[in-house]
Amino acid sequence: MKTLHKGKNKTITRDLPENAVEYSFNKIKKEKWITNSKNYCVRLLKELNIRNWEVSILFCNDEVIRELNRTYRGKDKPTDVLAFRQDDDGRFPPDTIKIHCAGDIVISIDTLKKNSIDSAESNEIELLRLLTHAMLHLLGMDHKKKNDTMLLLQEELLEKLIKQKKRGTRKLK
Repeated sequence: MKTLHKGKNKTITRDLPENAVEYSFNKIKKEKWITNSKNYCVRLLKELNIRNWEVSILFCNDEVIRELNRTYRGKDKPTDVLAFRQDDDGRFPPDTIKIHCAGDIVISIDTLKKNSIDSAESNEIELLRLLTHAMLHLLGMDHKKKNDTMLLLQEELLEKLIKQKKRGTRKLK
């Protein structure tokens, strides 16, 4: 990997034009059902026709996300997911593969598990829903009401990608 510009926007180039999804963990156990979702993120980005994105995802507990929620949104309570969109300035050297540092996602596994119980969904499905939700926020989408276009698209994408996985039309690594 060759760094072209390092700083606020972290613009980089790579040998292959692909999406990069990086996972990290803070104050929670790294579990297989979580790490297995990385491939879903890559499939989701392809489904959205997004190329050359770099996304960082932090999995944490309620304590960590509560502090971030208080600091960045002024809400002193835990939440299930936060998405921090980064916009680069679009200046790239000619003849390079352009990588867009799309942003950072933070997911509380504690709140995710509570949501799973409340919605009678598995932890895995709830995780995929939160990942889809956050990726749409990184695309600049937002929602105000329960039947908002973003939330409808979220559920449509989730259902489509889960069906593809079950049918085996997209082999997961």
